[in-house]
Amino acid sequence: MKKYIMLVNKHFGDKSTLKMMRKGYKEMGNINLSLAKSYFALESEVQLEYDCIVESE
Repeated sequence: MKKYIMLVNKHFGDKSTLKMMRKGYKEMGNINLSLAKSYFALESEVQLEYDCIVESE
């Protein structure tokens, strides 16, 4: 991890750039988590419908 930080500091020595990148990664993390939760809920709903169809046959 330290090597990665040193490499990033070398290429992006500007602290404001690092702050923007960090903020962006955090925002994308929240968006990805939200999408994953939504798709999990949708998949669960579809699975319940599928199970009901299979049981009725």
